[in-house]
Amino acid sequence: MLDRLAQHLWVRGELMDAIPIDSAPCPANVPFANETQVQRFVEAHAKQILGVDVIASTERGRRRLFDIDILAIDPANRPVTIECKWDLVGESALHQLARYKAALLAGWDSFEARVSELRGIGVRVEKTEPIQIAIGYRCDPSIIGGHLLSVICLCYVYNNLELHGEVLEKRRPGKVSIHRVGDVPSPNSPHPKVSKKDATDRRLASMPMSVQQAFWSIDSKLKALGVAVTYGGKNFVRYRVRNALFAEAVIIAHSIQWRVTPSTQPIVEMRSAGDEDKVYLVLRAAYDDALA
Repeated sequence: MLDRLAQHLWVRGELMDAIPIDSAPCPANVPFANETQVQRFVEAHAKQILGVDVIASTERGRRRLFDIDILAIDPANRPVTIECKWDLVGESALHQLARYKAALLAGWDSFEARVSELRGIGVRVEKTEPIQIAIGYRCDPSIIGGHLLSVICLCYVYNNLELHGEVLEKRRPGKVSIHRVGDVPSPNSPHPKVSKKDATDRRLASMPMSVQQAFWSIDSKLKALGVAVTYGGKNFVRYRVRNALFAEAVIIAHSIQWRVTPSTQPIVEMRSAGDEDKVYLVLRAAYDDALA
């Protein structure tokens, strides 16, 4: 596959030289659990890795333009659109980049205004097609060919981290590097899922240890029933049976709120370890109702 990738990627040397890629490792919490974490990494290190300045993104507070994942400019003020994928760069990424290009060209005045704002002077930029970049864990071989004549495909690589198992439980500080597809071997398997259980641990850390232990006790009891658990990575944990949501734990400042389906049921608060039995009885009843 490597030879096939390289053959197509170098058909347009001009395109591949348009963006210099610095593949030196950059710090990150690894492995990435979702596309948002990939995007944040690329955005944080865009100057070092790609030599571009980010002018807008879909991240909160980054003043998005045209709903482009990351919109940047090179030193000559040429637009650079970047689509980030947690796992596979495939046809969907290429279609998204095509939509980005159309929206950018249609809204060129807004783009010029944002460039002027970054540069600190009024800037006129000749309307031109953007440099299009797709970044993911691996690249779908079926898209190799004509599409890649107009898109730079890059892959991210974890340094000194091997991914094993279907679900990865922990994230830790590490390093990630970005490479051109074809310069490094492509993974043969999809990116393993990454549990956000450690993020739930961090959310609970401000509570008394007895409350934390009560929460994990309830969590274990539900999993022993065969319940599927989703650790949200924010302040919620969701519990499903037969693919149907029947309970949710929401971690707030001084308690854990347990909400069950249907939503008309009252919220059950867990403020102390003494509430564990009461909470579990409510959740067990909701579980039984979901199976009925």
